[in-house]
Amino acid sequence: MSNESLLKKDFKDKDVKRIRNIIQKDYTGRTTAGAGYEKKKIKHQEGDVWEEGGRTWTIKNGIKQNVTKLDAAKKGLKNTFYWS
Repeated sequence: MSNESLLKKDFKDKDVKRIRNIIQKDYTGRTTAGAGYEKKKIKHQEGDVWEEGGRTWTIKNGIKQNVTKLDAAKKGLKNTFYWS
């Protein structure tokens, strides 16, 4: 037989780190550093109107509310049927 190795797979650095972690019984050890994903956080003020996820939103009385086509109708009915 020749002196060549039968193993022809090329191991990458992360493969070696993973095997080292398994041998040391560190099964949850990381082999790469992740870049991560962070959602943009935009602060909205009272009365702002914006679109997010295909919907239109606003802030009324400190509460985030969905703006719909029926908002004007709801407001009209509330004034019509309000008994005090």
